[in-house]
Amino acid sequence: MRQIRSAWSDEWAAPGAPEPLAMPWQDQLVGEIVEAAEEHGIQPLMHQPAGQSVAWCDARATVAEVVARIAAEAFAALARLGAGER
Repeated sequence: MRQIRSAWSDEWAAPGAPEPLAMPWQDQLVGEIVEAAEEHGIQPLMHQPAGQSVAWCDARATVAEVVARIAAEAFAALARLGAGER
């Protein structure tokens, strides 16, 4: 599973660290630790699943910037369609 990089994931990726187990076994192994980290707000150990689209995140932007970009792209696409372009 993809997740946001953290101290937790860095330790699993460190040289000499054991290979993570296949799903669902890794979760079975560390599930209680992850739950305790969440419950007590231990940020470096908190598990942050991200999904496949996280690979497309390469810069920070505000919500206003994202919405403005999407609106500009939509208006440009509508203008092309109105002009007979595709």
